[in-house]
Amino acid sequence: MYKKEILLKCIIVEELTHTTNQDLILSYLSMGLYQPYIENSKLDVESMLLETGHRAL
Repeated sequence: MYKKEILLKCIIVEELTHTTNQDLILSYLSMGLYQPYIENSKLDVESMLLETGHRAL
C-alpha cells in the first residue's frame, strides 16, 4: 500500500515538471494530496474528481 503511494508521488513529481496544462496539474496535485492508495480512500478519490471538475455532480 505505501510502496504504491510513494511510487505514485515520484511519478507525480516527474509529470509535474513536464506539463503546462492547468487541469492536469490540478489533478496531479490532488492525487498527491488525497493519497489514493491509502486505506479508505475511495471517498477521497471521488472528492478529488469532483473538486478538479473531472466528475459531474
